[in-house]
Amino acid sequence: EIPAQKPDIILLVIESLSSINSFRTSGVQDLLPSFDRLSEQGLLFTHFMANHAASEGGIIALLSGFPPLHYPTATPLMFDEFAAQPAVIHDYRRAGYFVEFLTNADLSFIGLDRYLDGLDIDLARGRDEVAEFQSAPRFVQDAPSDRFLYSEALQRLDQRAEDENPWLLVLATSSTHLPDTHPEGGDDTAEAVWDWAMARLEEFVGGLEQRDFFDNGLLLITGDHRQMRPLTEAETERYGDSARTRVPLLAIGPGLPGGEIDNRLFQQADLLRYLGRINRPGERLTAHPVWVERYNRIYGRVESINRFRVFELKQNELAAYPVRVLGTDLQWLQGRPESYRFIEAGIHAQRSAHQFARNGDAPACGQGLAGGVAVSGGQQGLSVWRLQASNINALRNPEGPPDFVSEIGSGSDDAHSRVLEWYLAFLDVEETGTYWFRSAQGSRLCMSINGHLVLDQLGEMAMQAPVELEQGRHLLDIRFAPGTSSAGMGLQWVEPGLSKWRWRPVPTTRLAPALPRESQQN
Repeated sequence: EIPAQKPDIILLVIESLSSINSFRTSGVQDLLPSFDRLSEQGLLFTHFMANHAASEGGIIALLSGFPPLHYPTATPLMFDEFAAQPAVIHDYRRAGYFVEFLTNADLSFIGLDRYLDGLDIDLARGRDEVAEFQSAPRFVQDAPSDRFLYSEALQRLDQRAEDENPWLLVLATSSTHLPDTHPEGGDDTAEAVWDWAMARLEEFVGGLEQRDFFDNGLLLITGDHRQMRPLTEAETERYGDSARTRVPLLAIGPGLPGGEIDNRLFQQADLLRYLGRINRPGERLTAHPVWVERYNRIYGRVESINRFRVFELKQNELAAYPVRVLGTDLQWLQGRPESYRFIEAGIHAQRSAHQFARNGDAPACGQGLAGGVAVSGGQQGLSVWRLQASNINALRNPEGPPDFVSEIGSGSDDAHSRVLEWYLAFLDVEETGTYWFRSAQGSRLCMSINGHLVLDQLGEMAMQAPVELEQGRHLLDIRFAPGTSSAGMGLQWVEPGLSKWRWRPVPTTRLAPALPRESQQN
């Protein structure tokens, strides 16, 4: 959910920024007094959680919008494996955002450049792509200091002052990476390095204020992961099993209250996905945060690749449930939450969809499936058009069907495998929440809701996917090749709020035909 006003957005990812070091966030350590002062200007999330222990996992979670779960047939090279996957950042590009990634680190490190290329980022630059960085002194990670990074970001803001398109800038710092190395001659201690880094952050925010960025701009400050140091007793006592996940999130911008604390559960993978909700305190952000264990290489083997934790809030306490997944077998190792079936379905859907995309079993349907659709009501059921096409590729045509032969009523049995059908309907949703959709195994179809691709089922395996839908009417668009499955399309859903996970056919009473413009010429 992108903010309706489409503000300019700066997502600042600070290396190793940890909740335990912010007294205002944790109530324990006071290593970040400058950050705490700055947090009085915005909304501070004290239960924000990282999805992984390393930079690559944090960046993938933030930009792709998924916990970085390993999936079957994938290698342990996380940036490479998620480069070709669907990503929440694509939604921002489709909404008109110019998406830019800027870091003072080496873009080629562990394949970050390949990941950004795979996401089709509009502009990605790092240590070797920015002229000022190339001539600057280098410190930890063989990178220029964050002072140069913030200066370049402000220059980019000046350059885009007259641009009418919204801007999403992702900034990734490096100066607080271990080992502690002061960039300007101070002590090489955590205290001195973080004091310096936070002073640069305050200067950067001051630069944004001077440029009136916050008139219509949103600054998000978080960490890529918790600090890579052993857990302390104070951390474990404060956060329990979730201690390794804890990074702060600070949001500063128009419409956000200054100096307030938000205690809702929120994870990195949902930040950009549910950004439009952060100023609505009554709405849920993340129901079940996921922590993915870091992959370990031991004697040439990859270990812990199939382990993660799921968290659930129970009676104001955060319970952790360790999980191991082997193929399609998901094992809860120490109990399981009440809504485990929903959680399992989400995990299986994510891993299987990523596997299909990697192996080419389900080529992309294409975006803009709604084509030229006029919003008009009709009788109950689906409007169906038979297309003069015998190739499944016609399903991917973003402009809509090439030719109408005849309109046929829903439930017609005279379709055959050389004919493609285009289904349009308004779907009436009675309750806001997460809806799951699937179709019959073997059916070949592309389905979108409100123009956003939901099911991309052009392979032989059945797919399922979750969609967040508000109460009201939504446009359902399906391109289907009849004859590819003996069960037909077999569209089913799971509605929110059910006590038991159960697939049911989408009832025709919830559907009203929508007519494409071409059919309304007469």
